[in-house]
Amino acid sequence: MRALLLLPLTAALLSVGCGQKEDAAAPTTATPAPAAEPAKRELNVYNWSDYISEDAIAKFEEESNVKVTYDVFDSNEVLEAKLMAGNTGYDIVVPSLSFLGRQIQAGVFQPIDKARLKNYGNLDPQLMERIAQIDAD
Repeated sequence: MRALLLLPLTAALLSVGCGQKEDAAAPTTATPAPAAEPAKRELNVYNWSDYISEDAIAKFEEESNVKVTYDVFDSNEVLEAKLMAGNTGYDIVVPSLSFLGRQIQAGVFQPIDKARLKNYGNLDPQLMERIAQIDAD
């Protein structure tokens, strides 16, 4: 989605830079328009039901200016069927450790760029140890 947004922005910036030079206009006393609110980003999450409360999601949306679409599943089989079908559109998926290995083998997940996660080192060491047994990367 970011790539799609960058294309029109780049085109607009290039067209501004390629126009003819105009004579300076006389200064105006018009009131400047209020600053536009930044565009709300979206985050699509697929998780077990009852893992994250609606209140927590609402608070996250308010504090981060991110719209969360929160879908839930009730079994590993439902999750796996959706992932294996491909192109889910989810940014975050919360699988069970018992199914994670074969989902990784099937290539349904993108690698995590740990360098971009400044708090990666704060994750539970015991959990990370268990995950490393399935996915060393």
